[in-house]
Amino acid sequence: MLLPFLFVSVPSTQSYGGASGICQMAMKDAAEDEDPVLWFALGFGAALFTPTTAPIIPLIAYTVKPHPSYARLIGKSPTFVRIYSECYSRYRRKLRLTSSTAGCILGYTSLSCLAVFTIKY
Repeated sequence: MLLPFLFVSVPSTQSYGGASGICQMAMKDAAEDEDPVLWFALGFGAALFTPTTAPIIPLIAYTVKPHPSYARLIGKSPTFVRIYSECYSRYRRKLRLTSSTAGCILGYTSLSCLAVFTIKY
């Protein structure tokens, strides 16, 4: 006797447009979940107030691996979970690294401008 309630229908990756469709979905979700202003402010503040340790901020932004919400992965196939998690983490790290590096560069630029104007006047 088969118990039909024991079989769960798991959608294949093709129903999402293949791996590229899953990656697009993961990148959209990662962009919604990320706060680029926070990472920019961390980079800017570190460069302005602790210039010797500021390069640590982009390093932290890149090495800390973000994970997607588990609610988005429930009921999905193992292939979907693997592709989605990899794309999500990779894109979110890229956003963090870009924002924190831009903050560091602007912070160092502001610091050097302040130093030039302080010395000049």
